[in-house]
Amino acid sequence: MAVKKSIKLDTSYLTQIYEVQKRKTLIDSELASIGKTEIIIKRRKTAVEGFMEKTDEIEKQLAISLQKEHGEGTIDTAKGLFVPS
Repeated sequence: MAVKKSIKLDTSYLTQIYEVQKRKTLIDSELASIGKTEIIIKRRKTAVEGFMEKTDEIEKQLAISLQKEHGEGTIDTAKGLFVPS
């Protein structure tokens, strides 16, 4: 079997190869950052969902309380009034 001799690459090829390697490293870094951001967004969504559920429950209980005390109607928050139906 013949021994193959190594060939020294031209610097323009090496420059291009190094540039591709740098770009791939940047891609890996950016994908890792995006992954972290997606996790943060998921956590924030979960927190907001819990906050929304709690807010809906508070609103429901308030409506029940107001209806028990004043009957059916609407609220004028600008004037601070309960307007019976």
